[in-house]
Amino acid sequence: MPIYDYRCRKCGHAFTELVRRADSPAPSCPECRAQNAEKLMSLIGGVHVGAAKTSCPSGPTCATAAGGGCRSCPMAAGED
Repeated sequence: MPIYDYRCRKCGHAFTELVRRADSPAPSCPECRAQNAEKLMSLIGGVHVGAAKTSCPSGPTCATAAGGGCRSCPMAAGED
């Protein structure tokens, strides 16, 4: 089952979700429960989210590595 990145169009929260089928409807936002999340384009396929923790200049405190939306981090490229 693939893991997709999403961003809520209502509150802007970025999150990942394990999806059973690629044509499944977008999941609800875990922060505000809105039903209008957009699927984000992945820069590199097949990379585990935890891998960003070691390559991010912010280290394990990086919000992007933890599934957040760090806008100043180079690991967040492509999330805007």
